[in-house]
Amino acid sequence: MVGTVSNVGAVIRGELTRVITALEHLADIEVFLVESDSSDNSIQELSALHEKDSRISFVSLGTLRQKFPSRIERIRFCRNQYVEFIRTGYQKSGWDFIVVVDLDG
Repeated sequence: MVGTVSNVGAVIRGELTRVITALEHLADIEVFLVESDSSDNSIQELSALHEKDSRISFVSLGTLRQKFPSRIERIRFCRNQYVEFIRTGYQKSGWDFIVVVDLDG
């Protein structure tokens, strides 16, 4: 499961629980999220989730607003990060399917 996130600190636990619960009967779950431009506690929440569940990983790209003023360009840049994760991870993991999720509540 992959996705982009920003300012999801208040909702990410519930959102991930809901999606993982819905999918875990299908296969082993691996989560990779790409965070950017959060002004809340998203990074702390993602770190806590990773420490609790090693299936959940993320990368934070920091503040991209200066480099990419357009929200669409920022999302595209972040999406390309998880596309690269998929390209390299599939070689090792051979996933049966990949789910792109929207986790902003």
